[in-house]
Amino acid sequence: MQSLHTLHIDSVATHMDPFLLSLQALRVLIIEDSEELNSLDVLLESDHLPDTLEQLQLINCNSIKSLPQNMDRVLGLESLHLINCPNMESLTCLPNNLTELRISGCPILKEKYGDYGPEWDNISHVPYVSFD
Repeated sequence: MQSLHTLHIDSVATHMDPFLLSLQALRVLIIEDSEELNSLDVLLESDHLPDTLEQLQLINCNSIKSLPQNMDRVLGLESLHLINCPNMESLTCLPNNLTELRISGCPILKEKYGDYGPEWDNISHVPYVSFD
């Protein structure tokens, strides 16, 4: 799977499959309708996400409460979309080169980070931030 650039996964169970660790050309990862998925940590253990990853989308992932603490290690990540992740509470350690952050249907994040909320400083380095 050396040349796979985009991967769209539906209905991941409680944790990510280590299969993803071998995708060295991956540019876009979309994880959708994964209501029981509670962590992305396996992807970031020992820098397993490829440097080629440019976009990460989490859609309808109800159990995830935060991004991994070492998210800043994903140096190629330019775009992050969090859509309908109502229990997501934290956006710590975003990569410095992130250029786009789209958040929709995440009420806790909107309260903390939207409209220059109390946690705005953690995302203020991102040039384009959108809350819907």
